[in-house]
Amino acid sequence: MFRISLLALIGLLASVLAAKTEPRILVFAAASLKNVLEKVGEDFEHHCDCNIVFSFAGSGTLARQINAGAPADLFISADKKWTQWLQKRNAVLGDTTRLIAGNRLVAAVSINTILPLRKGVPQLEYLSNLFENGRIAMADPQSVPAGRYGRQALEELGLWQQLSAQMVYGENVRISLSLAARGDVKSAIVYFSDVKIEPRVKVAYIFDEESHDKIHYPASLVRTGIKASEFMRHLVSPPAKKVFKRFGFTVGADD
Repeated sequence: MFRISLLALIGLLASVLAAKTEPRILVFAAASLKNVLEKVGEDFEHHCDCNIVFSFAGSGTLARQINAGAPADLFISADKKWTQWLQKRNAVLGDTTRLIAGNRLVAAVSINTILPLRKGVPQLEYLSNLFENGRIAMADPQSVPAGRYGRQALEELGLWQQLSAQMVYGENVRISLSLAARGDVKSAIVYFSDVKIEPRVKVAYIFDEESHDKIHYPASLVRTGIKASEFMRHLVSPPAKKVFKRFGFTVGADD
């Protein structure tokens, strides 16, 4: 019995020591990247002898935390604006920035929602019917890229003033998604990749890409580190790109 307990103790100590010596990579990333990055990170951990820790939130929230001194190794934003904001403050290593993916903006509704007739119906009439008499969830356009893209698209369509009173703002795009999934709002303006991972919602409308700024995900090193640099290279590798595509993101020269 003593021998078994001793072996167990030795194994426990070895695992604790390994965990302490294993390099940690702390990644601050936009909330819309949660599922895909957890998979990409898991794949990378299999051969990196490191531990990847993610902090997901709205890009603006994370950027402000980094500027205040949060010990992130990488920052992955849902737009270029917050990356550029940090670059101006020398809070990220600007020459390391790489574009890793793109996305599409959609209007999502509960899977049980009966969509208004669309065949032969003008675009604006369809959208008015889709959004009428109900609350619309979207991320806060003041600080979250998804919200800003959503407002740009509705302004381009001439619908923002008409619909702004119906908006319910969340601190990130996943909160907006969850409201639609639970049926707390009639619809939500989110990313196509969000709908891919939530079986309780469906796409009701895909916004024209010309109606808003391009949806890009730039990644930047916040501080130098061998393992963090390796993970950055992995993010743009063919295996990682396959995962991004599987989760509904776009990858390519135009992203």
